[in-house]
Amino acid sequence: MKLHTSRAAETEDVGLADNDIDGFLKNLAQSVSRESTQNSNDEALARPVKVSFDLVSVPTSEIPNVDNYRDVLRSCLAEAQNNNDKKANEFFINALKVIAKPEVPIFLISDSGTKGAGGTFGKGQKFYTLAISKGRTDKDNVYSAGSFGIGKNAAFAGSEMRLVFYSTVYGDDPANHFYCMGKSILTSWRDSEDNNMSHKVLFLDGSGEFTPHTSQSELPSWLQKSERGLQVAIVAPRIEIREHWQASFIANALSNFFAAIYTEDIEFELGGGSDIINNSTMLEYFSRDDVKRAADESGLTEQFERAEMCTRAFAAGSFVSEDFSVEGLGDFEALIHVDEGLPKKVCIVRNGMYITDSLKNFGRPLKSFPNSKDFIMLVRPKSVEDSSSERLKRMENPEHNELTTGYIADESEVRKLQKAVEKLETGVRAIVKKYAKLEVTSTKNIDELKDYFASPGKEEGDGTNEDDPTKTTAKKFPTKQPSPNAQQPGSGGGGKGKKNNTNKKTHTKRAGPGGGASGLYKPLPARTYAARSSATTWRIEIATPPPSAQECEIWPQATSRGKDTKPLKVKSCNLPGAIVSPDGLSVKLPLAGAGVSFDLDLENDADVVDLRPLVKS
Repeated sequence: MKLHTSRAAETEDVGLADNDIDGFLKNLAQSVSRESTQNSNDEALARPVKVSFDLVSVPTSEIPNVDNYRDVLRSCLAEAQNNNDKKANEFFINALKVIAKPEVPIFLISDSGTKGAGGTFGKGQKFYTLAISKGRTDKDNVYSAGSFGIGKNAAFAGSEMRLVFYSTVYGDDPANHFYCMGKSILTSWRDSEDNNMSHKVLFLDGSGEFTPHTSQSELPSWLQKSERGLQVAIVAPRIEIREHWQASFIANALSNFFAAIYTEDIEFELGGGSDIINNSTMLEYFSRDDVKRAADESGLTEQFERAEMCTRAFAAGSFVSEDFSVEGLGDFEALIHVDEGLPKKVCIVRNGMYITDSLKNFGRPLKSFPNSKDFIMLVRPKSVEDSSSERLKRMENPEHNELTTGYIADESEVRKLQKAVEKLETGVRAIVKKYAKLEVTSTKNIDELKDYFASPGKEEGDGTNEDDPTKTTAKKFPTKQPSPNAQQPGSGGGGKGKKNNTNKKTHTKRAGPGGGASGLYKPLPARTYAARSSATTWRIEIATPPPSAQECEIWPQATSRGKDTKPLKVKSCNLPGAIVSPDGLSVKLPLAGAGVSFDLDLENDADVVDLRPLVKS
């Protein structure tokens, strides 16, 4: 293969910083795994699509035209030093160290069961768009990264010298339907004749024409491909990809593509077949300590756990399926599983890939389901061909992990999609209400609180004012907010509370648990729910507190079998970060402006529990 460099305009000055590349560095392994897999999955020719990841080491001499490429790196380093560019200087010093070694690692991503990236080599064709074009794509050209044409840059972000080779078989005959090309995205540099040169360096066919290499026999084995599909070779992968790479890529595959794996639309092979993830094996990988640890280190803990919950619900046949239509989007399928301990989360999936659990960019975060049992729900387009799939993809951000209209220029389309997403949320909540509604046996108005809070607005996605924070709903047994003039015992050395009756908005002066220091507390303006799980265990939910509420204290009071109200001791609370006071009479709860649900384990039985949640004023 021949190294192709080209002159640039004398005024062109391109540095190393490139948002289209650098944006993938934050979660590099996840970006490389997710981008490559979603492209392969979208380009399926047969199911299941097979995606393989492997890390190999090859002689540095096998990099095509490596000596001339090394000279380009030296020229880039000289330019960085002339410009006092510290970041570029460090990058090229490191790249030259890597390429000076006798062997270099290569990270290989290869798929089969896909169409490959073929066509004639020209503008608008798949392989040309993949290897040459910047920021261009079309609906069918998923190899250029969905809707934006920048996802392919995740591979360049993953290389210590931003060097990537593409090999593709795009027909039935690997010998006659083959393209290979290399590309490196560097900086402007000057050649031996002091010409300003382009930051893009290509590895093309040796014939002198601007065409990809088409003969497999002349290439090293790691650039060859034996079956139809695409291979991406990342030369000198960064440490974020190399370190514990198999566990990391397994965790990412399960977290993002659990739905596609379970439905046998996709399977993964790692390390030359040492790990195979498919419908039959995926559950065992959720239990592997190294995979769970990799998920934690990748910031995927909750997503990984939800993926496991959904997979186990699939395997156990626990999901209940319901189809629904959304005007302006299309047809969807909702799968809901109701069981104690589930996180009350909605997972939105497109073409087997997890996208998000929130519609926050539309003012619909889908975080609060205060009057429901525990559940997990999966929402996906009814079919890949349905308009719902296309329109969800239209709203995906470049990282494919949020839905937004922020990248759509047409104002009319934006308005239509915003209204449609509101209807999507309404449909989701209707299904949650149908299958997971928690029956309310009694309600109680706490009139004393009306003096302290303005008339509330609508709760997120609720559409009514029924969740008035001046009211408390008991699930099975009533619970109420504390009277503003109630005197509560302090804890942790703070002493008893003191009433303050100087004005209408009375606050209760109380000590926080364990702190010994007193401060002003007032009733928490949020609906509180309590349901008894056993004789001494209560399931508690505090729904949608104001954003300013970062923590609160609860002081459980009990009326047992008609006896007078008395303090109730707490043995334990399973909410992470909760602190039970030494005397067990109060619990400090982290809120961070969001609703919480948890279990309270009490020392004795009670028929009625009043929580009396207070928040610092």
